[in-house]
Amino acid sequence: MTTELLLDHLTKQLQIPTIAAQYRSLAREAEDRNFSYEEFLLALLEAESESREENQRQRRLKFYGLTLCPFNQNISNIY
Repeated sequence: MTTELLLDHLTKQLQIPTIAAQYRSLAREAEDRNFSYEEFLLALLEAESESREENQRQRRLKFYGLTLCPFNQNISNIY
């Protein structure tokens, strides 16, 4: 298997979709900007972390928005 196929397989297996989607472009940028391996890894992990935080925020908003709407509608019907 080629390196890219292995990376695609492992990122899917490890469930790190943002890294899977961005490692190619970040690798090119890291090469252009002479990043160290640690800086490249940091950029990948920061992107994954930020994506997960945003996804969690969106899930919470969706969850609480759906559970609060019926409650708010019931209160407005009382008044």
